[in-house]
Amino acid sequence: MPWLLLFLTAAAWAHAPIAPVLQGPFRVEGARLLSAAGAPVQLRGAAVPTLDAATAPTLGVLRIRWNGNSVRIPVNAADWRRDGQAYLNRVTAAVRRANDAELAVVLAAGDADDAFAAAIATALRDVPNLLFSLRATGEWAAWRAEMERALAAIRAAGSRHVVALSAASFAGIPPEFLFPGESVIYEARPAVSATALAAFGTLPGRVPLYAGEWGLTDCAALPADARAASDTVFQNLYDFDDRAISWTAATFTPGSLLLDSAGYEPSRFTSDWRCGQPGMGETLLSWVTGDPIGFGYLRREAIASAAGGPATPVAPGQLLSLYIEQMGPTPDAFGALDASRRLPLTLGGTEVFFDGQPVPILFAGQYQINVQAPPALTPGRDATVQVFFRGVPSNRASVPIVAAAPELFHDIFTKNVLALNENGTRNTPANPASTGSIVVFFGTGMGATSPAAAAGLPAPSPHPLLAQPAAVFIDGQQAQVLFAGEIPGFIGLAQVNARLPEALPPGALPVTVRVANRQSQAGVLLSVR
Repeated sequence: MPWLLLFLTAAAWAHAPIAPVLQGPFRVEGARLLSAAGAPVQLRGAAVPTLDAATAPTLGVLRIRWNGNSVRIPVNAADWRRDGQAYLNRVTAAVRRANDAELAVVLAAGDADDAFAAAIATALRDVPNLLFSLRATGEWAAWRAEMERALAAIRAAGSRHVVALSAASFAGIPPEFLFPGESVIYEARPAVSATALAAFGTLPGRVPLYAGEWGLTDCAALPADARAASDTVFQNLYDFDDRAISWTAATFTPGSLLLDSAGYEPSRFTSDWRCGQPGMGETLLSWVTGDPIGFGYLRREAIASAAGGPATPVAPGQLLSLYIEQMGPTPDAFGALDASRRLPLTLGGTEVFFDGQPVPILFAGQYQINVQAPPALTPGRDATVQVFFRGVPSNRASVPIVAAAPELFHDIFTKNVLALNENGTRNTPANPASTGSIVVFFGTGMGATSPAAAAGLPAPSPHPLLAQPAAVFIDGQQAQVLFAGEIPGFIGLAQVNARLPEALPPGALPVTVRVANRQSQAGVLLSVR
């Protein structure tokens, strides 16, 4: 019955567009940072606190779930002096991981140390999706002299990477201390505040600008009220984007932009928020993804029967649709039975776990994943569900487990039930079933079977029977159930054969199925004559 596959395909809801992957090597032209193809570039991402924090899952979450295009990674001259080439190897590996996650890297080398800058530039001179960040202090003449030496060391190493030249503030910088014609951008690290742009002085529109490690760093500059603080974050982001100022928010770690490192939950401005606490994660996510919880977030209410309908508790062996954005492949992937006749546990880079155990996947796409719930789930408790895509985790969602959560497959637009009349033809308004005839219904979520089903394996022959009785109701009248069990050769698909009552009126009549005191959704229609 290939028409059943129509109900295992993807659906989506609108969000912000996916940030395009940046393609280096980058260059500077006037006041613009440009890609290798000459397209304008605005870095939008976050900073990790340490080199070791640039793990593959964290970088993947920043790219996929937070819609970032860049990451700021700190490196340390003291560690290089201690460990030499071994440290450079660690740096190179972190940059490669970030690039593999489709993130451009701002490698923040700290103070403009000539020898360290040269060593880093030599190690990474052939990596295109990379920028350097250097910091210097002191009066403008001293600042420029330090930057000149570090830039010369980088260029002598054969690197032509764009370099971010950092200062606490560029307010009042004399024009003669800039670097006209050099491939540099100018980095300030403003705190979230109503005057964040003041850190760039009169430079906006004249040279490329970058707000590195921008975040909740100055309580004196922040409103005490949570809503006002969130509004200030939005205003800063608007100002940065309006003036094409690149930015990386501080910092992508629990206690700042994140609440935890298991599900990468964003921090939020709660009603009792106080300055000094994490809070701007949700606000930032709203800006870059159009959703305060971002892409790749698994909502409990977005876990529903694959037969359609609102979210319900989960039954053992049920076919489920998980509606989650950017946690599946493009193009869509359909699961096929392997040599042992099992569905795959990984499909297109997507994995789904119930209580830490992988489950069979029937379909994986950018917006929807269809799986079979474990047949061995225990009713009366909650299960934890988590999705991974290319090693990137979603949050963890908790779903209640019940003995049965029956739903009938139906046309999601017309609500016509997917059923076969007694002569084997499809039931439709143009081909209704006769009263007193036998109709075959198809559903899922009808609970345990006897013998018990095996995860990801087609039901054997003869038909495994439902462990609990099923009842069918047409227009409120109970039909005679002749058979209720799984269909041999299919996975998680139940069949119920029922004889229609003789006294039914003609027309499109509501049909429901009940198992273990749980009834399928109302509004599904059977055509009767």
